[in-house]
Amino acid sequence: ALPPGQRDLTKRIGKRARELGMKAYIVGGAVRDILKGEKCIDLDISVEGDAETLVKNWNEPGCRSTVYGRYKTGAIVFPDGSKVDVATARREYYEYAAAMPEVSSDSLKQDLARRDFSVNAMAVSLCKENWGKLLDFYGGRRDLKEGVLRVLHNLSFVEDPSRILRGIRLEQRMGLRFEDNTMRLIRGAVKGGLLAKLSGPRVRMELELDFRERFPKKIVERSIELGIWKALFPGLRLGKGALKKFGRLQKFLPEAKKAKVNFKGSEWLAYMAALFSGSPPGAQSTAMDRLNFTPRERETITACLTAPADVERFLGAQKTLKNSEVYLFLKKYQFAPLLYCMAVVKRRKTRRWIVRHALSFIPAKKILTGDDMLEMGYTAGPWLGEILDAIKLERIDGNIKTREEEMRYLEDCLMRR
Repeated sequence: ALPPGQRDLTKRIGKRARELGMKAYIVGGAVRDILKGEKCIDLDISVEGDAETLVKNWNEPGCRSTVYGRYKTGAIVFPDGSKVDVATARREYYEYAAAMPEVSSDSLKQDLARRDFSVNAMAVSLCKENWGKLLDFYGGRRDLKEGVLRVLHNLSFVEDPSRILRGIRLEQRMGLRFEDNTMRLIRGAVKGGLLAKLSGPRVRMELELDFRERFPKKIVERSIELGIWKALFPGLRLGKGALKKFGRLQKFLPEAKKAKVNFKGSEWLAYMAALFSGSPPGAQSTAMDRLNFTPRERETITACLTAPADVERFLGAQKTLKNSEVYLFLKKYQFAPLLYCMAVVKRRKTRRWIVRHALSFIPAKKILTGDDMLEMGYTAGPWLGEILDAIKLERIDGNIKTREEEMRYLEDCLMRR
């Protein structure tokens, strides 16, 4: 299932581990994805030995190695930018519910036993004597074939309640279903208040991953069904209006990305705004406190929630607007609020203006630069930036198209000074 480059890499990793007296295996989601026939696979490697030693002794030209210490893990970054994570096979001990685990080196079987679901608890050997052999101690392949998600033991969600959030994401992404005992354990953990014990950063990490999925609306709906949101954020209201926004964002985002709108990784904040949109301000603020949002992230969420009315009012009320007027009005908004507006405004005309702003007005480039003007002998000062900004507006309006026209505009401005 692996492409030739990755397949060759696994043999090199297995060989280097053997030279260092270790055994290496592909583990976790990569094995699951191989069995599902996925094409793009991120390799996670587990070694019976010392992962830090393997990473530090990886001596291929152009590679960079990093070790992380506490969990006996590291990473190898290759010249093409691809990365392989390497971890020591280990056992984990949780002192109390939702605690960070204490770890110790152990066998591969024990390493797989600490994982969340059986479908993620398989390994493939990279040892020379049995290269490519599937190691499945806990029935993961059978469960994958039957389409079920099953925890490995009854205390799984007590040790780490975030496994519930990861399970919902995996269930919806892969079209699986929780098996009966696992579902009973989830309901017991939610009812018992275990999700409230998770730290804000851990919850935030899971939600950010949820909202980078292709179909986050399904995750949100499943989480409503299981009482996840009430357990995480008391007072948060998720009604039909919020779900409608999720559906629009989910539909619109691929189209925007296809059109090469660059949201700079902030699109998940638009989904967070949709999550909060039906709740009172106090509940929104409490949820953002729980998630440890930075002041900038809070501003972005607030901008998402308040922007649509202002944008609709400005763009929808006036019959004739210049391109530059639209650009000057919308430039104060970051990409997440623009995405949120594109998905939730009612007027098609307004949506078209926002798309034009994102695709044409923001990327519009002037040819002349400040350095060009200094080389021409003009004195540095704020006026340089003002003229360059004015040139961009003229370009957006279609009044200037060439360098020569920019030069003439510059000369006219200087004559009027």
